[in-house]
Amino acid sequence: CFLLLNALLPDIIAAAAAASGHRHEGLFASVYTSIEKVGQALATASVGVVLGIFGYIQSTKGAAVVQPESAYWGIGLSYSIVPGVLFFVSTLLMKRFPLR
Repeated sequence: CFLLLNALLPDIIAAAAAASGHRHEGLFASVYTSIEKVGQALATASVGVVLGIFGYIQSTKGAAVVQPESAYWGIGLSYSIVPGVLFFVSTLLMKRFPLR
């Protein structure tokens, strides 16, 4: 979906220019980049929250820590199931994109 959004950006810019008669590439690029940064920050923070919920134990002073079984489940969910579900939802949303 990430590559698809990057591929759609020029099409969106061209469609907006055709509709308004003005080109605002810089505006579109800056809004897109800002939204992307916020999304990346939220994704990173959500992984920390999920790991905390599943009992992940952070090591201190470089000492090895034995993680509980639930922490492994949290890691698995954070990096496989949740991204897969979000990708599926984003694909459904992209199918509704009206640009032709």
